[in-house]
Amino acid sequence: PYDPDKAKALLDAAGWKDDGGMRAKDGAQAKFTIRSYADSTTERALAVIQANLGDIGIQVDVGTADWGTFYPGLLKPDWDMDLNRWTWSDPSVMSQLFRSPGHRQLLPPNPAIDDALDAADTALDPAKRMQFVSNAQMAILEDRMILPLLTDWPMTVTRTALQGYRLDYLGYVYATDLKIAE
Repeated sequence: PYDPDKAKALLDAAGWKDDGGMRAKDGAQAKFTIRSYADSTTERALAVIQANLGDIGIQVDVGTADWGTFYPGLLKPDWDMDLNRWTWSDPSVMSQLFRSPGHRQLLPPNPAIDDALDAADTALDPAKRMQFVSNAQMAILEDRMILPLLTDWPMTVTRTALQGYRLDYLGYVYATDLKIAE
């Protein structure tokens, strides 16, 4: 839950003291830049993040651009964090993003991440694969490479009378050969 008092206490305990409205530690101010692509969903999320962090003394500068400008800009060093929507119905997307050198071609090798993702990408047994995926997720979180904020996994609901219903390997509906049983 949103708890700015607890957040302030945690920051105080970590040495990030309020310095007249903005937190600072060892001469460094608590401020950073977030970049994202421009659309109404990310812009609303950025506004909430900016306001919530501002409430606890962290300054956030926000910049958005169309995808064609934003994505190549990720290769530049003028930002601290990006807000992106990396959703995919298969965990193989983690290899594209987090296996060194990563989608930005800048990630240093991390055997805990790379080995777990390689194992997940090559495992044939679904249960074993999911264990490797879990291991990779833990390593990615422990390395502090990403902070998952939300997800929007699609859900498809049908009724038993619908026949011929199939999903492809990405979870999209094949809309052919459908009929309603009587």
